[in-house]
Amino acid sequence: MAQNSLNLDSKMIEIRNWLGSISTELQNESFEVNEMTVEYLYQLCQLNKKQDEHLELLIKSNTERAEEYSSEYDRISQELKTLGISENDLNETDAHTLSELADIGNELKITQPSLGNFLVNLSDHTIKEIDLKDNLKEQEALLKSLNEKIESIDVQNQKINRGSAIL
Repeated sequence: MAQNSLNLDSKMIEIRNWLGSISTELQNESFEVNEMTVEYLYQLCQLNKKQDEHLELLIKSNTERAEEYSSEYDRISQELKTLGISENDLNETDAHTLSELADIGNELKITQPSLGNFLVNLSDHTIKEIDLKDNLKEQEALLKSLNEKIESIDVQNQKINRGSAIL
């Protein structure tokens, strides 16, 4: 019983700390202390902590990606300036093309935006698309074959039904 009480006490401390991290008012909130309540709040606490960790990793990843795209933007802007072109010089079509290229980069989940990475990722996706098309053709051929067999069985079934009707 002492182990269970200690476990319950340690869970209560963790729950109080968690509630305090959410709101100082919640840290001192009273609730019925029994095994079921403590276990439920403890599981909620653990789940919340895991979600917080996941969100922190997601935020970190997106921040890193934003920094990478920002540095690529700076690099491209510098190259445009070297060529004597400013962003304002781009017409609406060019700006739209650059925006589409950025969207494609996000969709392909390219971590280091460069022409080489775009080409490699597009090539990978093209290969996957070709494989999918080949697989689709095989599936269509199989479906056609199965439909022909079903029709053949249906014809034979009709003949059998006509023969049994005559008998």
